[in-house]
Amino acid sequence: MPASDTRLDYPSLALLRPGHTKDRLQAALGASWSAPCVDDDGWWRPARYSDGFMARIGDDDRLLSVWFYGNFSMRCQVEGLNMRLPLESALGRKPQLSKLETASGPRSELYYMNCVQGYRLIVQFNQNRIRRLFLEALGQPSRALPPHLRHL
Repeated sequence: MPASDTRLDYPSLALLRPGHTKDRLQAALGASWSAPCVDDDGWWRPARYSDGFMARIGDDDRLLSVWFYGNFSMRCQVEGLNMRLPLESALGRKPQLSKLETASGPRSELYYMNCVQGYRLIVQFNQNRIRRLFLEALGQPSRALPPHLRHL
């Protein structure tokens, strides 16, 4: 687990995408890097959940998933979107986003789109603002995804 007093380099992390190598993740994390625990199924997690970033490394040392959430820097764009951006603005920037009706509720909604680079962008809105951004490699086994995203 990384040292709890190490700050993450949010601009470098915002550039990571599924398919990038573990080396790029290590370079972006710098002193915060440590190998994922054996029991974590390839997930790298920060020492503080509040840092707002996680990534999953596949058996081939390439990133399968890159997640941004919570306190991830609002100044850093991921696929042209910022944390806490209003729903209307996000749909204006990414009109290809489709609502996932089966996983949306009265206060939380999920939208997704397939990106031409070969991964899926999933955006969770809470009270009409972006709360989480998920980048997921296409074609990975559905068991690798959280239960509410497995049918995408």
